[in-house]
Order: sequence, then structure tokens, then C-alpha cells
Amino acid sequence: MTRRYPFSAVAGQAQAKRALLLACLNSAVGGVLLVGERGCAKSVLAQSVEALFPRKPFRTVPLSAVPENLTGAVSAQSLVREGRVVRERGLLEAARGGVLLADEINLFPDGLAELLLQAAGNEASRTTLIGTMDPQEGALRPQLLERFGLCVQMRGEPDRAQRMEVLRRRIAFERGDEAFFRRFDAEDDALRRRLDSAARRLPQVEIPPDTLHMAAELAETALCPGNRTEILLLETARAAAALDGLDSVTRSCLREAAALVLPHRMARESMPLPPGEPEGGDTAPEGEDEPTPETPEMDTESIQPPREGAEASDGDAEEAPEALPEALSALRLDAERGARRSASGAGKRSRTKQDARSGSMIRSEAKPEGELAVSDTLRTAALHRAGRQPPPGMALELRKEDLRRQIKAGRTGASILFVVDASGSMGARMRIRAAKAAVLSLLQDAYEKRDKVGIVAFRGRDARVLLPLTRSIDLARRRLARILTGGTTPLAAGLELAWRVLQEEQRREKDALQYLILLTDGRANVGDRASSPEEAALRMASLIGRSGIRCMVLDTESKYLSVGLAQELAARMNAGYESLPNLSGAQVRSRTAEFVRRNK
Repeated sequence: MTRRYPFSAVAGQAQAKRALLLACLNSAVGGVLLVGERGCAKSVLAQSVEALFPRKPFRTVPLSAVPENLTGAVSAQSLVREGRVVRERGLLEAARGGVLLADEINLFPDGLAELLLQAAGNEASRTTLIGTMDPQEGALRPQLLERFGLCVQMRGEPDRAQRMEVLRRRIAFERGDEAFFRRFDAEDDALRRRLDSAARRLPQVEIPPDTLHMAAELAETALCPGNRTEILLLETARAAAALDGLDSVTRSCLREAAALVLPHRMARESMPLPPGEPEGGDTAPEGEDEPTPETPEMDTESIQPPREGAEASDGDAEEAPEALPEALSALRLDAERGARRSASGAGKRSRTKQDARSGSMIRSEAKPEGELAVSDTLRTAALHRAGRQPPPGMALELRKEDLRRQIKAGRTGASILFVVDASGSMGARMRIRAAKAAVLSLLQDAYEKRDKVGIVAFRGRDARVLLPLTRSIDLARRRLARILTGGTTPLAAGLELAWRVLQEEQRREKDALQYLILLTDGRANVGDRASSPEEAALRMASLIGRSGIRCMVLDTESKYLSVGLAQELAARMNAGYESLPNLSGAQVRSRTAEFVRRNK
């Protein structure tokens, strides 16, 4: 039998460990989601919990699971051999009163995560759901994120000594070092006894009146609707008190609970935002082409139109936010993760053709090829039992005409690529600011729509991919924190790079709908040796127009200085066209969403 990595052997990650213990100790906590980059021990830590609660059933939901795996299905073996309909238990029933582990829950098929969270939220089932996810691989939509009682952001250990200790422990585990197992098995045994004692104490833990008041104040300050937040705060605090050997909930217990319960569900408005213009683009000297520097992440709501006469510079500093309300002063609350947004429709963009290779089964048909629909095939054979002679030991005789094949229908998302003029032409900073705001806003809905969003910018002598096509808002915020503007205008290079990016994406995701959104004033002053800058840009526009990519041109040129090239580009690209000389992030976002909706 393969031994699992001991819970106590995981170096660091104190908050994640504590959250797992609290959630498994008290199922009313509502489960826990571990969010972090690859390699920070999310899965190892989640799996190691099983040894600490030996009397609780522990089940893992595979990524390939279908709803029948969770809810149960008819036993094919009993139906074939005995002719009896016997229902097999699903994972939800098998884990009742125990723990369900959903690794990479953000990658689960549509509806499966919802089914898991509904079951885990059922008080009668007393099931704790542990989820893990890497935000770089896609977000979990806010409606599902909030269903987790606790959420912990995990990161790799930054300290060199701690990293070395992680390596030493992992090597000892891989080698089967008995001294390693003796040490940490003993620590796990001690922790198991402590958890048993906490489980007995939990029903008697009292909640003082002042703690009730503090819980209500925390939820109100965080602008959390309803009363579920207060309940989760108190249940988590009760578990913390029981684990610490206390008979009543203290303010310290409640502060610890708030750090786990509030950040992923609090409303953005509850956090004071830094004033100023942290997202504004920097202006580079004419012709200079420096790499885009990265700066710490900034909140998307801080994007504001430029003040008249104000200019950003490399020396611009983000001002410190105001102090938090007293009740939240001990917490680090990430407002962006808890942003409440109303989804503009659910589900992916559009259906692929039916009978797709992937997707959900919608029905079955009698056809010679395809994936076998086992249950439907057996039911068909059972309907024709009369007059047949089943083989010895079998209750059914299967014939070729009984075979039913799955008809699946998948859905596909959109690849939305913004192509932005970041040169020294008028309005460059306005275009960059608007594109960034639109991208970050669209990515909020990326999980539901299965969209990918990216940015190509052109300035100086060439074009660059500022943000590869992605569903990760964390990646977008890092990559787009600060972008240089200025220099000449290589419009043709920007269009060519965008075309290549979308061609490569089409090879990876053949069914994805592709959209190119060009933000330009229609000016170009860098071409190639064979043609003028305008001719080179129009030539690339014609190539894109023949490619089948759905295009839209947002013309930022002032009507008083119009040269008309943007309209001609739109005509060559078979694109929608709109003049927006004073565009904003909200305008770009709404125009893009409407264009995508009308051009599915």
C-alpha cells in the first residue's frame, strides 16, 4: 500500500492547514477552497487530511466524472447477469458525513461543480467539500466561489531555508525514510487526538453576545448580503475555539474566521480604493521601445479617465489606501477576489455541432459508430427480453440492433484579441487604459462564457503580445499593471501579429469563435520596404478579412483631424465600425460584448 505524505510534514502553509482542520471538524463551516499556483502543495495537503479523520469517509471526485458518478446509476452488471435493476451508490452518498475532494474544481465540466457544492451545502449530508484550483488555469465563477465557506490563497515558500526544508522532507518521503515517517506520524497521531477532543467539545462551545455583535459588524462592513456570512463566521469561530480547547468563542477566534470567510465574498465597495491613476500608461520617448515592466497588482476599479493636463511618469507612486474599519483592521482583505458582478448570461458562447467528440450526452441513437451509451443499450435489450434466449449465466441477450451510441453536444467559447495602438499618437494612453479596463471586466465572466481574452499592442518599430489569450484575471492584472506608450505607429505589424496569434489559437481550439477588436486612430507611419505604411496596413487588413475572423474597429480619431484610414481598414477586414473619439473602458467593454453577442 502506497503511503501518503503526512499532514504534519507539509512545511509552512499554516493558514491552509488550519482552514482544512476547521472545515473537516465542523461540516457547517461549508467546505474550503485552496487557491494557489502549481507546486505549492495544495493537493498533497488536501489528500493528507484523510489520515486525520479515520472515521470519516473520504472520496476523491475525478476530473473525468459525470453527474451519474456523483448521484449514482443503475448497475450494468446486475442488469445483464440477473435482470434486476440495482442502483449503485454515487460519490455524494458514499461521502455522506465525510469529506469530498475535488482537485482542480475550476476545470470540472459544466454543472458538476454546482452539483458538488449543492450537496456539500446540504446540512443533512454533513459532507465537507475540499476544492483546489490554480487560477492560472481558469477562474471559478463568483457564484460558485462564494459557496465555499472558507478560501485560502496559497503560495510557494519564499524563504530559502524553508524551501530547503521542503526539499529535504520530500526526498526523505520518496526514499521511504523510516525516521521521517516516525517523526511525522507521531505528530499526526498527536493532532488526531487533539481533533477527537475538539469534536467532543464542539457542541458545547458557547457564543457570547458581544461575539454575535462583532460577527454582524464584520459582515455589514464587508457588504455581504443575507445572513449566511454571519453564520459561517460563527461556525468557523466555534471550530477554532474547540480546536484551541476553549469553551466559548473569543474575539480572536472570530478575527481568524473573518480572514478565511470574508475575502472571497466581500463586496468591492467595502474596501477604500487608492486614489489617483495607478493604471495609466507611461509615456516613452519617441522611437524608444522598452520592455513592459511589471508592478504589483492593482484594483481594476482604480482605472479613471486622465485628469486634464495630467501626465503619468515612471516615478508615479500608488498612494496608500485609507485605514480599514476597526473591525477589519486585523485582516488583509482582497477586494478583487470578492468582487460581486452580475453575470451577463450563463453558459458558454454557443453550441458546437451535435455528435461532437466531447461534451455532455444529450440523447442516444442506433448508429454503427461512436461511444457506447451503456445504460440505454441495456434498457433497449431489456425491453426485448421476451422471445430471446440469454447466454448461460446472463439475464439479457444483447444483439447488434440493441446498441445505442451517445450523441453529445459541446459548447465553445470565444477568443477575443484586442489590438491597441500604444504609439505616441494622440489618445494612446486613453486607448491602453480603455483596453485594460475592458479586458479585466470581460475576464470576470470568462469562466461562464469559456472566453479567452488577450492584448496585442504596437508602438516603436514592432508589435508585442502584452497579454496572451487567457481566462486568468490574475495573469491579466500582473501583465497589464503598467504599460509604456510612445514612439512611432507600426499599424501593419500590429495587425500581422494579431493575425498570427489567432491563427495559432485556431490550431489549438478549432471550435472557438475568434474576434479581433482594433483600437486605432487610423494612422500609420511604419511600413516595410515594398510599400507605404498605409498600404502595408491595408494589405494585412485584407488578409484578416479573408480569414473568417470576426472583426470590429473602434476609431478613436478626432473628427476634426480625420484621415479616414480606420474606416477603410474596417471595410478591408469585413469589420464592424464605430467612431469613439472619447472612448472609455466601459464603452469598449459594452461594445465588445454586444458585438460578440450579435456575431456568434
